[in-house]
Amino acid sequence: MKDMHGQRFGLGSVLAAFALAACSSGATTPSAGSFTSSPLALYSHGVAVRPDHQRSWLHVKRDVSKLLYVSDDSTDDVQVYDYPAGTLVGTLTGFATPGGLCVDPARHILFVTNTDASNIYVFKFGATSPFEIIPDTGEYPVSCSIDPANGHLAVANYETTGGTAGSISIYPPPFTTSTVYADPSMKHFYFVGYRPNGRLYADGINTGNTFQLDRFYALVFATMALTPGITTPGNVQWSGTTLVVGDQTGNLFYRYTIAGLTGTAPPASTFTAACDVLQFFINGAGAKIVGPDNCGAPPNAYTYAFPAGGAAIAPFVTTALVDPVGSAILSP
Repeated sequence: MKDMHGQRFGLGSVLAAFALAACSSGATTPSAGSFTSSPLALYSHGVAVRPDHQRSWLHVKRDVSKLLYVSDDSTDDVQVYDYPAGTLVGTLTGFATPGGLCVDPARHILFVTNTDASNIYVFKFGATSPFEIIPDTGEYPVSCSIDPANGHLAVANYETTGGTAGSISIYPPPFTTSTVYADPSMKHFYFVGYRPNGRLYADGINTGNTFQLDRFYALVFATMALTPGITTPGNVQWSGTTLVVGDQTGNLFYRYTIAGLTGTAPPASTFTAACDVLQFFINGAGAKIVGPDNCGAPPNAYTYAFPAGGAAIAPFVTTALVDPVGSAILSP
């Protein structure tokens, strides 16, 4: 399959398609028609897969306040860092192309979309083994979000394992069963993000091979109208009073004020000098944003000021990263 960049990815991995068709000089500029249907090609920029067959390990001090988790679809690992120190404190292994991450801060748990295995791993803070593995049978899950209103888990499926259009899987707690919802106008779903009131927003590539942002509410999909518009799907996350949506083309993010099915935003903020930022994560205080850059030199999960963006600020996380995709910060 291809990645979100549209490049053919080794071992048929879906996540490479998440990323853009090219990555050079700190910016990526694919055409709207360059998107192809291939799931795990979502992220990789031609980096060889180097699966880690070692056991998971984690050494967390008792006084640690936060952990930064970063998925890497070339090593099939999730790297764990003390945050904001940026020191590597562990590696979670045994995945089959880990993709986007999300957290339930109320329950202190981490969700990892395990794309090629069609499931989602669930970890408690500081754990090295999942306490639950959620099946997403027949789908290629690439990102997720937790509804703060009722604890439901939403999973974006890039496409089915049979190559048909993507969908959204919704799991009510305890996540043993799901209902799958499809928008006939959407070909590939990329990222999902809940608003505190339970409305879900999901972006992707539609059947016309252009960007589309959906609102999913009361079991109905509706297409959002955004000003300014977006070229290439980036992460979707609610922060404060705005919906933050990334644009991989140009490594931008916009803060949209939402009124019904319209969103308006001031000029974009930029991940300056980045190559291709995928699933960013805004910290709980809304003052920093982590942007995994899978074709950076070196590959990294740098931190930037939020909402200003601009040049990266400390910590400059690079240790053990080959092809970083998703990020999430979790507190004990």
